[in-house]
Amino acid sequence: MIEFNATEIPAVGATALRERVIAAVREGMAQAMEDLAAKAAEAAPVRTGALQRAILASPKVTETPAQIVGTVSGDVGRRHIALWQEKGILDPVVVARGKIMRAYFSGGAIGFIRRHGGFAVPGRPFMEPALEQQRQAIFDTIRLRIQAAVA
Repeated sequence: MIEFNATEIPAVGATALRERVIAAVREGMAQAMEDLAAKAAEAAPVRTGALQRAILASPKVTETPAQIVGTVSGDVGRRHIALWQEKGILDPVVVARGKIMRAYFSGGAIGFIRRHGGFAVPGRPFMEPALEQQRQAIFDTIRLRIQAAVA
């Protein structure tokens, strides 16, 4: 997440300038998030391509009176695939001791089981390295847009 604090721009006597600068930050942030998403999608692990498509479709810019925030996400539907890939996941062994548990299988099928084996998937960072690689470019993109707005 990259954040710009809009309260640092003087509001008195410079309303038109303030609006131009805020618009420039908004546009620069949107462009920077598109670039970040492209870099992250390029580095993402590929099995079905769903993660890459989700990353490329995710850049967004939100705005409040005090700040402008740009985000890129790797959520596929309601599943946090990028987080699982980035940080890894541990699913412990479960034994229900006579109880039946509901299980969700790939493709949306539902079944019932009494136990399942555990598994661990180590993390393979790609989002954080993409952000670190693009951090200066993000600030440069926004800075250039601001310079053009005040020129």
